[in-house]
Order: sequence, then C-alpha cells, then structure tokens
Amino acid sequence: MNKNCLVWNVRGLNSRACRNVVRDLIGQENISLLSLQETKLDTCSDSLIMELCGAGFDYFFKPATHTCGGILLAWRTRYLVGNQSCDTVI
Repeated sequence: MNKNCLVWNVRGLNSRACRNVVRDLIGQENISLLSLQETKLDTCSDSLIMELCGAGFDYFFKPATHTCGGILLAWRTRYLVGNQSCDTVI
C-alpha cells in the first residue's frame, strides 16, 4: 500500500464542515502522514483525531496562541512510529 502525505495550511479546524473536508481527503487519498498548520485550535483530543482522521492514527499537537497558529501532525500507526514526548516521527 502506498504511503501518502498531506501538508496543508487549513486556516482553522473549528468548523465541522472543514473537518469533514479533511477527513474525506484523508480517506480518498489514503493519507498516512498528515501535517496541518494554522489549525487555530486551543486543544486537541483523541475524539477530535478520531473524527478528523478515523481509527489507527496517533498524533502530536501544538496549540494555537489566541487565534494564530496551531499545528497538528498525525500518522497511521501501522506504517509509522512516533514519539510524542520528543516531537519525532520516524
């Protein structure tokens, strides 16, 4: 199976419609590594990752400051191994 990567300046993930677009693209393109910038999210929960990516993903998240920034890096655990404590994905 191909391993595809998606890097996207999403300009906010606070709307369900935007999250649905990302989820549909992850499914259509079989994305294995996802990097989203400008999420504008203060927090990121396991349930949000499940909604956004589906099952089988682990993630690293840096929150936005006020309404600026926010980074989400997510990867399929069956293809990639990550370590959230040292900010590294192999």
